[in-house]
Amino acid sequence: VEQFGWRSVFYVNIPINFFSLLLIMFLMPRDAETEKLGWPGSVDFIGLGTLTLCLSTLLLGVNNGRTFGWDSSYILGLFAVSAVSCVIFLITELKVPHPIVEMRVFKNTSFSLSFFARLLNNAIFQSTNFVFGIFMQRDLRFSPLQAGRRLVPMAFTSAFGAVTWGMLADRISMPIVIALSLLASSITMYLYSQLDLGTSLTYIILVTIFQSLFRSGAQATMTTMALGTLPAEKVTLGAGLDSLAKSLGNTLGVPLITSYVTHQEATYLTKLMRRQNLDSETGDALAALQRSFEQAGESVDTARTRSQTLIRNQLIERASIGAYHDSFRLAAVAGLFIIPMVLFIRMVHHPQRRPRGFNRSEALARAEA
Repeated sequence: VEQFGWRSVFYVNIPINFFSLLLIMFLMPRDAETEKLGWPGSVDFIGLGTLTLCLSTLLLGVNNGRTFGWDSSYILGLFAVSAVSCVIFLITELKVPHPIVEMRVFKNTSFSLSFFARLLNNAIFQSTNFVFGIFMQRDLRFSPLQAGRRLVPMAFTSAFGAVTWGMLADRISMPIVIALSLLASSITMYLYSQLDLGTSLTYIILVTIFQSLFRSGAQATMTTMALGTLPAEKVTLGAGLDSLAKSLGNTLGVPLITSYVTHQEATYLTKLMRRQNLDSETGDALAALQRSFEQAGESVDTARTRSQTLIRNQLIERASIGAYHDSFRLAAVAGLFIIPMVLFIRMVHHPQRRPRGFNRSEALARAEA
């Protein structure tokens, strides 16, 4: 991003996807007879089309709400099209023989709770990760490369946390493990709202490390929990729907939180501008700045313009920091609402666990006896 611009990140996927395609072509087993037997004979084009229309119009409406106005006919029309296509999609999926999304599985209350918990978790924490990178560059004044370096430890702590939380989930109730992970993630997310220009680099890195460590607990175990709510014959279906929940969360979360940040920034800036006009201290500071520029050799008009620009930039910076802080607080509170959903989930089957001190030979001997 620093050397070639933000659009370059999309080109990084090209060699990765090409290599993945080669792996699929040469390594994945191919069984023509199995493929023929597994082919449903038709594609749910209506479901696919209405789902695409529903999500695309919803995202367009969310992304352009502030530009055109939330009550404008264009935005309201997009939301109306999204709602109608969503209804058609749901009706279609309940009637076609081979739907792209098997809606009947949502009759399982525990699986439904796990689906929406996964969706909300990704929408809240993954999207907050996205805006945090922008916050570091825009308000904490890191370059893209510097921000990336500060976030590198998150990758390692996330991997370590996934293994650690997974081992813990093998010993105690999985919903409790996920609830603890969400609670800790919300607490550290709230700490994000304390970051500003005066925060030390060590504190920033520690907060991001703990955030990734705690968040990885929910990320690593939510899929296992979701599949544990289903009978064995529906596990494959559940895995696909869990992936859908993750994708929907990422897709919807980013535009929603960026719209919220933009709204809060405009609100803060309006309040600060009004306060500036009424605050005598701000007027004194503006006059002092103007005198300083004049003493430095600037003309009266140039000194006035530069001092006003400097004050305005300060107000914009304060408004931006306040908006990002609000988004982090919102994410922290929203994360707490997932916890009751998780605790109500009941798993119908669990992997067989060996108790401590398990001796395979002794167990076989007792079984034979």
